[in-house]
Amino acid sequence: MQLFSLLSLVYLSGAVLSGSVTNCWIAASIMFIMPNVNL
Repeated sequence: MQLFSLLSLVYLSGAVLSGSVTNCWIAASIMFIMPNVNL
């Protein structure tokens, strides 16, 4: 779970740097939903 959060953070950072609004929303949604799923 911690690894997944780290990957999501890296993905979000990449999305911000690339300036892609869609990728930012996708990454933000993943980071918000996954912790609540408790994999």
